[in-house]
Amino acid sequence: MRTRSRLTRAALLLALVVPTFVTSCEGMNNPFGPDPANMMPEGHDFVRSKPLAVPEFDFLWERCKFMMQTDGFGIDGSRSSRDKKEIVSQWKTILAPARYQGKRRRIVMRFEEAGERWIASAAVVVQRNEDIDNPMEIARAVWKKDDADSRRAEVLIYRLETGFPDPEDEK
Repeated sequence: MRTRSRLTRAALLLALVVPTFVTSCEGMNNPFGPDPANMMPEGHDFVRSKPLAVPEFDFLWERCKFMMQTDGFGIDGSRSSRDKKEIVSQWKTILAPARYQGKRRRIVMRFEEAGERWIASAAVVVQRNEDIDNPMEIARAVWKKDDADSRRAEVLIYRLETGFPDPEDEK
């Protein structure tokens, strides 16, 4: 009987201590919280294009993939969906020797039909490495949300718009 009460106390102690330890460890990602790698941009992070005169959606899709790849972003095939009209890049990571200076970026592009034209929206998600012990080791990086890079998103939209000039503007 005495052993059973000791086991009960030990289980109760573990039930109280372990969640507190796990959620309060600084420098560690919380295993019970959201995964920072799955973070997607919010609605206000997107920059929208003017309506684009595109002959077919496939031209727009391939042009966006090409632009992202020329900027050094690989396409994340598991998160991109032609049916949902969304292209998501892989993370482009740049580590730095000091805390908060290492960053990674991901591009998300969405498309919507506007009559016979298409409107593209771009957002650049940014995360900052908060690891203090070894910020150059990618396996130990602690990624936290940073402000979206709206200037980079504006450049992407500008490059996209110049690739599909409006025939009515040339008249």
